[in-house]
Amino acid sequence: MTGARADRARRAPRPLLFVHGVYRGSWCFAEHLGPYFEARGNDVHLVDLPLGPTRFGMPECVEAVAAAWQAVSPPPVVIGHSLGGQVVRAALA
Repeated sequence: MTGARADRARRAPRPLLFVHGVYRGSWCFAEHLGPYFEARGNDVHLVDLPLGPTRFGMPECVEAVAAAWQAVSPPPVVIGHSLGGQVVRAALA
């Protein structure tokens, strides 16, 4: 491998921040995806959104994701599933 491809292969993997969807928690990533990516050298972080059984507050969820993102260095790749994807989009806006 030479050039830019070799440089990418030598760099440490970026940290990952997983954001779950509705009716889930960070546990849905902790069992399989977290260990899978950790075994490949990623620093894995999980967010638990402040969701209730009948409602959620988007501002509170955005704050939770923003706080988790700011706590990770270097800035992580953020992966949101379902509602988690919408929360990530709102946090980026």
